[in-house]
Amino acid sequence: MIHNQYLMQYLSNIAQRNVKTAAISELSAFGSANNAVHYSKEINYSTVYISKMDPRDSNFYIQE
Repeated sequence: MIHNQYLMQYLSNIAQRNVKTAAISELSAFGSANNAVHYSKEINYSTVYISKMDPRDSNFYIQE
């Protein structure tokens, strides 16, 4: 799914967060471990999708 640019941009828009995709797509086990470690520096991110949607239009509000 990380190769689907439309999906990655959609996720970024709806979540109002940057979506980073790894340079290597076959990272199932490593990806799970990376999700457990919030700021892992072990992954070489190839692309970052930044939200382009107004937060009011995303219908997804995250309370911080």
